[in-house]
Amino acid sequence: MIELKYDKTKTILLAEKDDLTSKQFIALADVLNAQYNDIAISLDKALFALYSKSLLRFLLTPPDIRQRCYEHIGWVFEKLSITKQLIPQYRHRFTTLYGPASDFDNLRLSEFHHSEHAYHKIIHSETMEDELEALNELVAVLYREPKPNYDVQRNSDGDCRKPFKPADTDYYIKKVARWPLVVKQAILIWYDSCREDLRDSYPEAFKSSGTETTGDYYEGLFGLIRSLSGNKYGTFQDTENLFVHNAFMEIVASIEEEEKLKRMYGKQQ
Repeated sequence: MIELKYDKTKTILLAEKDDLTSKQFIALADVLNAQYNDIAISLDKALFALYSKSLLRFLLTPPDIRQRCYEHIGWVFEKLSITKQLIPQYRHRFTTLYGPASDFDNLRLSEFHHSEHAYHKIIHSETMEDELEALNELVAVLYREPKPNYDVQRNSDGDCRKPFKPADTDYYIKKVARWPLVVKQAILIWYDSCREDLRDSYPEAFKSSGTETTGDYYEGLFGLIRSLSGNKYGTFQDTENLFVHNAFMEIVASIEEEEKLKRMYGKQQ
């Protein structure tokens, strides 16, 4: 938290990125997607989202003091990178769905393949209707009902969600379609942040899988799963169940082993 003092006795506490609550994150997503014409409006709304006081207290804060706070919230309007899971669950109309862990820590390869399929459609959508449809699909892939009788607090499996099944996606799309748009936009910001972090962590794996090239995007992800199938990890279906981080670490290790063999072979020539 940032503590700012004014008028000697008065204090403003502003949340920083690592302090964000779910409510604050969703509020910031709303500001970023609203694209106000007046930057002052955007700054004031972001400032209120990070402010620790009520709306009345916020409005009673002198405008010049609020303006002095703007320099401390510039990070909101840069590329907002949030890999911490700030919306681990969302309840709507008596149904609670649960999302993946922070940093894609419990995301599995099959789930990632289908979420990337939806993400790719979001990025390349030509109409708002298509974009919203793809956004619903992305959230429906990631958020699911909990396992029966699962102790969510103990979380002994590291993932309270039911196992991912592509055929269930339409069922979940109908549920998340009713969620507030801003909640799904916040989830998209989180997904994009985790995705970029994954690419930064394993650049060699993304290049070798073909996912860097738009033309063979899906074939690259399919090929990645296929390349790991075999004696070490089992069938194609077994490999789909690998955690994403484990899969990409294995790809990077395989690339390094291959390069090492090439260097050794070259020295023998």
